[in-house]
Amino acid sequence: MYKLLEYGLIEEAGKSDLPGKPMSYKTTNEFLKLFGYKTLKNLPELPRYKLDENKQIIIDEIIEKNESKEK
Repeated sequence: MYKLLEYGLIEEAGKSDLPGKPMSYKTTNEFLKLFGYKTLKNLPELPRYKLDENKQIIIDEIIEKNESKEK
């Protein structure tokens, strides 16, 4: 977080209304320029994920690819 702030890639967006009032952050125009995007809408979608019985993250897209290879 500190390096992202130092490089101007994120900035403070205010305090969240959660216990402890944690700081929230947002990306800057410098972040978008660095990664070649014009707006946040151009960012790729995050992969779909879920937690398994051990509270481990499972990414659905990886499972789907593996299942299609097995067929």
